[in-house]
Amino acid sequence: MARYSSDEIELTGTADALVHFARCLLRADSVTEIPLAIPDGMSAAPFDGFLSKARVEIRSGKVLLKHDETILGISGSIEDLKQFSTNIESFAKNIPRKAVGTLRDHIHIEYYPDHFYLAPGSDPLILVKEYGNGDGVQ
Repeated sequence: MARYSSDEIELTGTADALVHFARCLLRADSVTEIPLAIPDGMSAAPFDGFLSKARVEIRSGKVLLKHDETILGISGSIEDLKQFSTNIESFAKNIPRKAVGTLRDHIHIEYYPDHFYLAPGSDPLILVKEYGNGDGVQ
C-alpha cells in the first residue's frame, strides 16, 4: 500500500511484501509497473490518497522518487536502484520489532546534499513495516 500527500510518500507492507517490492525494482526493464494494493474501506488519512502502482524507469543518474495522484515514479540508474532496493530489503529483513506489541516500524528515506543514491527533488519516503495482517504490495 502506498499513500501520498503534497510533500511525502508512505510505502507500507509486511516484511515479505517489502522484500518482494525491493526485488521487483531489480527486475525492472526500461519501464516496469508494480501494482500496489489499495485497501477496501480504509481512509488514506492523514494522507491525501492512495497510489495504485509504482512505475520504475531505468535511466542514468541517481534515484528520483516522485508521485502524481495515482503513480509512484521511481527512476534512476541500475546501480542506484540496486542501492535503493538493498535499503528496502535490509529494513524489511533485518530491523527487529522495537517492542513487544509493536504493530509497525518505519524509517525515512530522504534526500540530503550529496546523498549516495537519491537525486535532488526526490519526494521524502516513509517506509513502514507492518507486523499485522495484510500485505501492502501485491
